This record gives sequence, structure tokens and C-alpha cells, in this order.
Amino acid sequence: MNILYFDDKCIVCNGFAKFISRIDRKDAVRFASVDELKEVMPKGFDTVAYYSDDLYIHSDAVIEVVADASGISAVRLSKIMPACLRTAIYKWVARNRHRFTGNKTCTTDQIDSEVKKKMISS
Repeated sequence: MNILYFDDKCIVCNGFAKFISRIDRKDAVRFASVDELKEVMPKGFDTVAYYSDDLYIHSDAVIEVVADASGISAVRLSKIMPACLRTAIYKWVARNRHRFTGNKTCTTDQIDSEVKKKMISS
């Protein structure tokens, strides 16, 4: 089972989950709160992780879930960019995501209905 763990309280992360749900034509991706991983992830990790054949974090998670959901494996070619650069960009966006949205947060009832249908946890 492919699972995208995302910060269900973050507008940016919810938007990303909604995007993945829309491009997931084969219904291959399920969703869960990143809080489900708090015991196994580094302290303070609160953005997205993706589990398919392995557990991916940061930019690798974004690349892998987009490739799996869209069915376009060529998306993985973006891994040609050095991981340190991809991760730095990802972490900058993740660090500033709340500022981009004016510190607005989501509640459970604001999660997209299509994403909610595919949630496997709270």
C-alpha cells in the first residue's frame, strides 16, 4: 500500500494531498496524518513522508508520490538534481509554509473530501 503522510493541519500540505488525490487515476495512494510517524521520525519532523517500497522523506517523498500517482515514472529523473540542493529547497519551503499562508491552519473538516475518503488514519 502506498501512503502519503502529510501535515493535516497545514494548508500547503493539504493542497499537496488534494493535488495527489486528483492525479491518482489508479487510486494507488492512501493518506494519513504525519503524526502517525512521530515515534519513528526525527523530532520536529512535520511535513510529508511517503511509503511505497521504502519510506521517503523531503524532496524524495514529493518526487516518488508524484511519480506513483501520475503514473509518469520520468518524474524520477528530477533526482538528477543533487539531493543536498533538492533537500535545501524543500526544507526552505517547509520552514516557511505557514508564513506563506498567513499562519492559517486547517481543521479535520477542511481536508478535501476526496482525500478524506482515502484516509487510513485520523
